Amino acid sequence: MLYDSSDGNMFGLRWIRYAINRNVEELLLRFLCIGREVEFTIDQLLFISSCFTHLTLDDDCIFLSPTPAISWKNLRSLCISSLNIDQDVIENIVSNTPVLETLVLRYCSGYSRLDISSESIKNLVFSRYYVPEDILDEDIIEINAPNILSLTIQSDMVLWKILLLDVSCLLEANLDHEKLGYRDTARKEKEEEMLKGLILNLRHVKELKIGILSFL
Repeated sequence: MLYDSSDGNMFGLRWIRYAINRNVEELLLRFLCIGREVEFTIDQLLFISSCFTHLTLDDDCIFLSPTPAISWKNLRSLCISSLNIDQDVIENIVSNTPVLETLVLRYCSGYSRLDISSESIKNLVFSRYYVPEDILDEDIIEINAPNILSLTIQSDMVLWKILLLDVSCLLEANLDHEKLGYRDTARKEKEEEMLKGLILNLRHVKELKIGILSFL
């Protein structure tokens, strides 16, 4: 939805309700705001609709909403892009999407731990994480996902370290990322240290891809 009128918010809400009333199964919401900051609040009906099976939330505006009451009973694939989400939102999603199989977090921020305890989630994609420059030194992401079978870590990562805790069921892993945001001379050594730590925690997987390399 591309809009520049003062009633753009209401226009967007009408489209969301229209999609829900029509029992749309696959929905992509992309808010593209050009030239100025826009406040857009998502209709709470979006978070409790049982019609969705595949949902993508892609926000290029300021996304203002309290932690929603989520109940996506039939959702199997969720992609969240360019949003600031905290631990509570992630826990809410994991706890209230009983058949979710694939979770994609792309260019998001606001959290420091991915605790994916759900038995249904088998595919996790963690892509393009970023944080404000003034808190770079504190930024460590922990991933605890004991039941996932596939893990992808890709694209630019503006953070200090990625720690894999429990990924004991993992069968496939794809590491295709670059660590950015640190301008000191030890950057290369830090990248190598993080990659070594990831590989050690993935030594049990059947297929490991690093960039264009593949180890079976």
